[in-house]
Amino acid sequence: MLERTAASYLIIYLVNQLFIAHNDIIERGWLERELYSTDRTKFDGILFKVENKSISPALIEFSGGINDKTSSQKNSKDIVKLCRNTIKVMNDIKTDRMMCTRCYDHHIHFKRLIKFDGTMYRKIDATIEIPNTPRKLKAYIKEIPKIFAWKQAVINHVIDMN
Repeated sequence: MLERTAASYLIIYLVNQLFIAHNDIIERGWLERELYSTDRTKFDGILFKVENKSISPALIEFSGGINDKTSSQKNSKDIVKLCRNTIKVMNDIKTDRMMCTRCYDHHIHFKRLIKFDGTMYRKIDATIEIPNTPRKLKAYIKEIPKIFAWKQAVINHVIDMN
């Protein structure tokens, strides 16, 4: 399953379900979305603050699909792209943290970048393997509280932003 197909079946659906109850706070934009502070770099997904699309609490990048043999080189480039542009957004909106989500090699990573004492840190809040067996589904279910905690961090961050 190619990148965009996998995204539409899984990641877009999952993120939409996480934030649908918060449509008054967070707007979701999908597929080839641009953000001014990233010099018009295109992202697979951007979460925006409602009524102010120059403020984004999270960027989303799909690094391949499911069973499509995406190279580790593309994975590395996407990590650099996501982190570099997340830092640009953080500097532009003058915040010390920002969230991101990335999908690669059957896994969805829910992360945040945090600036502390002038140093950037990347924290992985949750990593889930895309469940395609009962055993993987049980492992996924155990990670749901971490995913909800990441979601709540995004919501709190948006509320705190100007």
